[in-house]
Amino acid sequence: MLNLLKWKPGGEASYRRYLAAVAPLVERVGGRVRFSGRPAELLIGEEEWDLMLVVEYPTRGALLEMIGSAAYREIEHLRHQALERSVLYAVDPLEL
Repeated sequence: MLNLLKWKPGGEASYRRYLAAVAPLVERVGGRVRFSGRPAELLIGEEEWDLMLVVEYPTRGALLEMIGSAAYREIEHLRHQALERSVLYAVDPLEL
């Protein structure tokens, strides 16, 4: 899952709380963060983002199980409080 995230003013602190709360839920379904980074420079395009994450889940069903859980519903407000906008892509591996 590729996550492109843009904070609301002051939203980074709320997103950090969300990350701390969601980490055990991600792990519970077999997921893990494969990459996280702050964009350094926009080279092509117009959209600017504050954070990029790649989170790997064993299956799309595992992700859906997590976001459908009562535990996730209890914390998802932190994500909404934090983000002005976001883009999430489900990505299939591709050998180049």
